[in-house]
Amino acid sequence: MIGSIAAAVAARLATGILLAGGWIALRHRVPDAFFRFLLAGAAGGFGLSVLLARDARELPLRAGLAVASLALLWLQRRAGVPSRRIVALTLAAGLFGALLPALFRPDGFGLRPLAGELPASLLLGAVTATMILGHWYLVDTRLSIAPLASGAALFLATAALRVAVSAGALAVGGMAALGIAAPGDLIYSTNALFFSFRAITGLAAPLALAVLVRSTVRIRSTQSATGLLYVALILVLFGELVAAFLERVSAGALL
Repeated sequence: MIGSIAAAVAARLATGILLAGGWIALRHRVPDAFFRFLLAGAAGGFGLSVLLARDARELPLRAGLAVASLALLWLQRRAGVPSRRIVALTLAAGLFGALLPALFRPDGFGLRPLAGELPASLLLGAVTATMILGHWYLVDTRLSIAPLASGAALFLATAALRVAVSAGALAVGGMAALGIAAPGDLIYSTNALFFSFRAITGLAAPLALAVLVRSTVRIRSTQSATGLLYVALILVLFGELVAAFLERVSAGALL
């Protein structure tokens, strides 16, 4: 189970990096090295998911996404700047990665997996891409604040979306999936206790940090924003690992 959980989170991270990085590059001119770093990171994430995953149906497609990310990296090196075509292909690859779990199900296409996959991928990608982007402001003080502001806004929006999806799932069948029938179950039920940790570290704390990041970016305190994003990334990764575990022990509840 540990390998499948790590594979799922690695794939979601890679997918989110493509989506978030593509979205920021679509709106703003970003440093070439930053965009290439994201493409290399996405290729590495998909590659790791292939090594750890056990679902043979998705393996060729995950491998294909890793190769596609490397191909985009090669095109980016030749172009020198993130062109509209490369950005569009990056977004398309990210969207395909988010659709994979919903498309390749034994019982056919399902919206439920997509409702869990897309917000999780976006949150992981938004906090990672924005944190990486923050480092460019340490060496290039002339860089426009607009890309970082867009990344911070995306992080805040995706953190709020992830909270909303989890709250909705908890209200519609999630309590029963976790085995919560009384307040005491939050302590005595193992799954409920895991969800409590997940809710605090993976939902509430990242949302609060996203608000702080947005505020620090507005006053152009890029170093403070990057430091906060470091903490947020660790919390989001921990929260999504626990969420992937809860999905497997609660029959797919989007927690």
